[in-house]
This record gives sequence, structure tokens and C-alpha cells, in this order.
Amino acid sequence: MAAGTPVIASEVGGLQHTVVHGETGLLVPPRNSNTLAIAIRHLLEDPTLRQRYGNAARHWVRARFSTQAVTTQFYELYQSLTLATFVQEIIQTQSPAIK
Repeated sequence: MAAGTPVIASEVGGLQHTVVHGETGLLVPPRNSNTLAIAIRHLLEDPTLRQRYGNAARHWVRARFSTQAVTTQFYELYQSLTLATFVQEIIQTQSPAIK
């Protein structure tokens, strides 16, 4: 996807959360060779669709996994953990009368 290649994947595990059906590629039911063959033929016969899915796939990956995006995600995670830890410490140190 990062290389701008549309993906055909089985609807299993993390693949079904990574490939956006009809946007970045196609999802097919697992162990269904007929549907897989149809999906392959569909993309082989439509270069415009391949290009559109490929461009969308590249954009999807960059929006979620670029250095900037991952840095922002980690920053937000650490901020939430820091805030949660701080609030938890305040709650635990309050006197029984305040609780």
C-alpha cells in the first residue's frame, strides 16, 4: 500500500482493518478462490481503478504511518498516560474526608 499498489486481501485478522474495501483495494472472504479470482480480474481489467486504489492506499498509509503521524500518535498516548497517572496519584493521595 505504501508503494501505491492496490491490495486484494482476505477478510481476516488485521487485513480487514488495513485494507478499506472499495477505496484502497478489495477484501474477499477467506478460502473463497472464486471471489478472489473475480477481484483479481476486476483490477487487471480496470487500470483507472487500480490507479485510484493505489493512490488512496499510499495516502492511507502516509496519513497513519508517516514519521509525523506516528510521532503525533505516540505523543498523544504519552500525554494521556501522563495525565491519567497524575489524576490517579491525586485521587490516591486525597484524605478520606475529601473522597
